Amino acid sequence: MLPHNRLPVVIALIAIGLLASLVLNWSAPDVNLMSLSFELSGRTLLGFVLVGLVWAGVDLALRHHPQIESGSLGVLPIGWILPTAWIVAAWFLLPSSSRVAVQVVGVTAVCALLVLTTTAEYHVAYPKTRWRAGAQFALRLTTYLAAILLYTAIQLGITPRSVAALAVAVASAVLAWRLCAGDDRTAPRLRTLQINELASLERTALAHWLLFAALGILAAASSWLFGLWTKPPLLFGLVLAVLLYLGVGLLKQFLLRTLTQRVVVEYLVVGVAVLLLLFFAH
Repeated sequence: MLPHNRLPVVIALIAIGLLASLVLNWSAPDVNLMSLSFELSGRTLLGFVLVGLVWAGVDLALRHHPQIESGSLGVLPIGWILPTAWIVAAWFLLPSSSRVAVQVVGVTAVCALLVLTTTAEYHVAYPKTRWRAGAQFALRLTTYLAAILLYTAIQLGITPRSVAALAVAVASAVLAWRLCAGDDRTAPRLRTLQINELASLERTALAHWLLFAALGILAAASSWLFGLWTKPPLLFGLVLAVLLYLGVGLLKQFLLRTLTQRVVVEYLVVGVAVLLLLFFAH
């Protein structure tokens, strides 16, 4: 069972932190670090604290699983990805509305998503857990929802195009890893990233990591291109989410050695049709 006596405390602290970041006025002192000057506001520091709380809460839940041995999760559990995405998206999106009711509903939705994804990650952490298939399906759906929210948040909250493209690249690569690692067919080596094993990765596994990086670079280039005429942030997020779906689908087919010309054409036809529907609907 999930640690019900501790996880709600973590969720409550996250909710308080998100509300505090919206209500309190934070000063932004200048920070000088090795001749590099930048502003570091209290709200930004609070954001890092919230991410740390999320990591601690998810780590606590996963390591509390009775069928998982201590230390078997590694140093970078994949279960951290979606909860972190909810916090980052909320940090950027919630201040875009000045209505208190909308902000409270947004914080409540984030907490609900945190509970949902943490519970789902708990059930998929062990292969013989009941409800594992349903939890995997829920995590796939919420990963694409997280992608839409993250891309929308990037379009809203990051003005420099180069920085926004970099953020899109990182988000796309990490989410693509999450989607492939959540699939039992493509995840024998991707369940956790053991830092001390990087030097001994086989060439095939290393090539897989390079593929995720390449997918992130393609997503960044697409965001730069579509950002020139796709002004509404939500439409921008939907377009990039569709491209992520296409990229991950083709990547999975490649990893499974089932990628053929017909499969590529099918994915491209579906992708173009969905993109046209999005643009015409707008």
